[in-house]
Amino acid sequence: MKEKLTQLLQEGQEKIRAARSEGELQEVKGLLLGKQGALTGLLKELPRLDVSLRPEMGKAVNQAKAQLTEKGLVLNNDLVVPLTQEERAHLPQGSQWQIGVRAEQIEPASPGEEGTCLVYTQSTEMMGNETQVLFNVGETLFTARWTGQYIIDAGQHLNVTLSADDFHFFDGEKGTLIRPALHIKGFTAQTA
Repeated sequence: MKEKLTQLLQEGQEKIRAARSEGELQEVKGLLLGKQGALTGLLKELPRLDVSLRPEMGKAVNQAKAQLTEKGLVLNNDLVVPLTQEERAHLPQGSQWQIGVRAEQIEPASPGEEGTCLVYTQSTEMMGNETQVLFNVGETLFTARWTGQYIIDAGQHLNVTLSADDFHFFDGEKGTLIRPALHIKGFTAQTA
């Protein structure tokens, strides 16, 4: 599955670069993110993966370099995720990691709401009762999946909630899992 995702992302980037008009870009968007899109189909397979493979695949989606600063957790030298004292206490040892976050964990927020991040929408796709929102974190395209139908224009500013407690932390060099997410929507984290 990881090979499929890597190939799909590479092909998608090539198609985007080759697009010469807004219509061609919209066609690529539909092929990748539409209701029957290739990436959409691949993401739907994640819940059916063997439990032992989920962390590795989850890491391949919505991943970024993270650095701890006084302001919070800075993702890809771009987006600052504010941290509460409790979230700071739960961080793994060190100050630099690779993080991964599931699309369902990125939630919409109201403008001015405390502890939110401002992002710029690249595109959206309504899929039945869900909306997929794509935005950049540095050079990395992140996907958020929200229940409900949201009409959001490309380039629109959005406030989203990102919590370090929802992040999987990986060793930046080895790629090994250091700390799983403490909260996964619909599940209670269990420790041994």
